[in-house]
Amino acid sequence: MEFLNKEATKIFEKLNNQLDDGYLKIENSPYMPLTMQNLDWPIYTNWGKAKTISLCNYYIFQGQIMFTPEMHFLVIDWCNHSSVFNDNLRIIPYLYFLSNLGVYNDSIITQNSVLSQINPDLQKHQTEFANDWLINIRDKGYLNR
Repeated sequence: MEFLNKEATKIFEKLNNQLDDGYLKIENSPYMPLTMQNLDWPIYTNWGKAKTISLCNYYIFQGQIMFTPEMHFLVIDWCNHSSVFNDNLRIIPYLYFLSNLGVYNDSIITQNSVLSQINPDLQKHQTEFANDWLINIRDKGYLNR
């Protein structure tokens, strides 16, 4: 299982700390809106209890929301707080969805709120993408909004 690298984790945490009632939307023209949303709690993993968070860029096309991309993450905080960055925070990318191309890749299976199976090659690829995407989010100024 691959975790976000330290730089991407810090960016993710800055976004996560801005959630208002489990939701965040950032408008950053000329770029697509960025949203973050709490999805489920809890998912039990070998690393501890995790919450599930969605992060996505999107646009509207013919009345349909097009995610470009949407990713889901398991967020495990061994200290049970995330107000200040700490090395105990672990973030696991596990789902990649690109609606305009019909791509949907889920690298884990949960049963009864327990992580039961992992596709390690796919999950590693998703982590590499998420690391780059989060740096791109920072570099495009989403954290300054």
